[in-house]
Amino acid sequence: MKRLISICVSVILVAALLCPPLPALAAEQPQGYWPYLVAYQKAVESGNVDEILKTGDALLNFYAQFPMNEAIASTSYNVYYYRFTNALFERRGNYDAAIDNAKKLLKVSEYIGFTDAAIAAKAAISKLDPMTEVYALSGGGAPYYGAKHEPLSGAYFGRVVSMDGNRVRNAAELAGESIASVYVEVGGYTAQDFSWIIGRFDDGKHALHIALNFPGEEATAAEIVGGKHDRNITESLEYLAKLKSPVFLRIGAEMNLWEMDPALFKNAYIHVARLARDIAPNAALVWSPNCVGHWGSELSDYYPGDQYVDWVGTSLYSNITPHPGRTETDASSLYFGRGIYADCVLNMRAVAEFAMARGKPVIVSEGGTGIVSKDGKRFDSHAAAQMFKMFGVLNMVYPNIKAIVYFDVDLGTAAENYKYAMTNSAAVAAAHSEAVSINPTLLTSAGQTASQTFVKLSDFSEKTGRVEIRAYSDTLYSDKMTVTYYLSGKKIAETSALPYTCFVDTSSLPAGLYEFKAVFNDGAGYTKTKTYTLTKLLSGVVSFTEGYDPSAKLDVPSDWAQEEVALAVEAGLVPDALQRGYTENITRLDFCRLVITLIERKTGKSIDEVLAGRGLKLDYSAFTDTKDKSVLAAFALGIVSGRGGGVFDGASGIVREEAAKMLANAAAVLGINANAAPVAFSDAGSFSAWAVDAIAFVSSTVDKVSGKPVMGGVGEGLFSPRGSYTRQQAFITMLRLYRAS
Repeated sequence: MKRLISICVSVILVAALLCPPLPALAAEQPQGYWPYLVAYQKAVESGNVDEILKTGDALLNFYAQFPMNEAIASTSYNVYYYRFTNALFERRGNYDAAIDNAKKLLKVSEYIGFTDAAIAAKAAISKLDPMTEVYALSGGGAPYYGAKHEPLSGAYFGRVVSMDGNRVRNAAELAGESIASVYVEVGGYTAQDFSWIIGRFDDGKHALHIALNFPGEEATAAEIVGGKHDRNITESLEYLAKLKSPVFLRIGAEMNLWEMDPALFKNAYIHVARLARDIAPNAALVWSPNCVGHWGSELSDYYPGDQYVDWVGTSLYSNITPHPGRTETDASSLYFGRGIYADCVLNMRAVAEFAMARGKPVIVSEGGTGIVSKDGKRFDSHAAAQMFKMFGVLNMVYPNIKAIVYFDVDLGTAAENYKYAMTNSAAVAAAHSEAVSINPTLLTSAGQTASQTFVKLSDFSEKTGRVEIRAYSDTLYSDKMTVTYYLSGKKIAETSALPYTCFVDTSSLPAGLYEFKAVFNDGAGYTKTKTYTLTKLLSGVVSFTEGYDPSAKLDVPSDWAQEEVALAVEAGLVPDALQRGYTENITRLDFCRLVITLIERKTGKSIDEVLAGRGLKLDYSAFTDTKDKSVLAAFALGIVSGRGGGVFDGASGIVREEAAKMLANAAAVLGINANAAPVAFSDAGSFSAWAVDAIAFVSSTVDKVSGKPVMGGVGEGLFSPRGSYTRQQAFITMLRLYRAS
């Protein structure tokens, strides 16, 4: 962590920022504007927010009829600026309107060349967003970028090694964590000189984060480019190359706080990076800006290029005290993430999105919230809340975060320095412990992979009987967010505790479509409902999609067939492509595919092996209208035949007595014999002669699990030989034949 001199300079600029409202430039105003402007000015003088919004909208709607000019832009700016600085929408819980206002303020600010206002408006567009989202814990779906030392799933977590003389003060805590961080300064002591500290954690269990700082900032960068520190840097790299633990090398962090030419920093970074690639190729290179740079800075200005960056890092601090002379709610606090905007999730957004756009994993290379200030003020409650977010939800909201390092250190007495060590506050330490305990994605050892990951609920798709759902939403003027969950209109959970966990039991749900809702309410005017369609398939796969259409129906079997069809699917007897159209008549082609799947499952052999074992081969000349392998295999095994004249007619349906014949033929291939007495059907006189024995067989061959015949009657003692034979009936008869021996 560095002195925030540049931020203090920026604050002076911001003090002059959103300056007094601009003049209306009456000479360029469109005719008829005056009554609208007067009504708005009177509303502002009255302080009546409803009237301010109403008359402001009327004025803006009037202007919308005309092309933009300086006068219209200036007056519109005053309206948007007043709404922005007085947080008229946010205080009512209307954050969508607040963001829309910021976008309009940005547009007119750019039009009139008011750069500082445009910078503040850009920050507002990002930081006014409550980031309301619903997530699920999943067995897969974690982003993976293939970076050096990147876990496939999950995130390393740990802290900066804190010394008390020659003793590692936080050694016990680090023992249960997966990354340890040590600072080294270019031109000072080398990493080798700190081997007595670094070596303690070079155990293969911990990843090692080495923060190679530029102590003189611009001056050090210039010296690096000039080669002055090559020997010093090389000695550090030669030591790091010998370590057995994964090494992360952070090069010259927080450069976006320095008052310097970005090109000089990039050249210095690249100089070190090239040395590291040659000398310590085991080190993952970390480019790590502060989460918020000096006023108006852009991350891209300091980025050295993808080839020199393995991970994107950041210093993530969320100290609540506004800068001197500023308030908790003004543009300075908004931009720099102080006051009511002091939030690690908000402050993380720019860097996380920057890294995502470049396909890089993220490491919070240091971060925290001051617990005790220089003058002794305590911020236990805020620090504890931020601690919980950092380790409990940060990598849920930003799944590309793959490592988090806490700044577990007390700084000196400079104005911007705080005590960050968790030992300063039982509440902060407890928040850390709780967050770690509820976050299954945090890794306790290098080389691990988390068995679960966070995904957006709309990306969840998994075979499961229970879904663990979490959520995030944070508004500026309330700390009382409540989330209520509904399934098919019935409330199933309500919680006011982050991360708003809800368990959805899907084990007892029949296959179908269900409405799932998460309703957010902060008690201060903000409400938002996230609606999803929960889909459960017969296979047990559960998924969520945004939105819900009550008229939509899932293609599922009839109620009477669902249990056995589900068992057939579970047994692997129904190919994925056939798991639809359950009440439609099955075609001859699909029946062949189904019966070949049955044979493969029952024998444990491929159809090629089954045919070879019987000395059979596929005859590709058997039919003129199909070369389908399943059809030809079923024909070779004597299960099916053609219609005559070389025609198979795969698209036509089959009737019940044809199904009985083919099932009996399949049973013969599998060596399955009848195991009960045949059923005497009252319509036996209508059976085709070639089907009589087959119908007797399927009615006397019983599923040993359910006790039901492979094919029974349709009711009232009837078999209905020429009745339709649907897909769901075919799936069930395959299951019963499969379990008949």
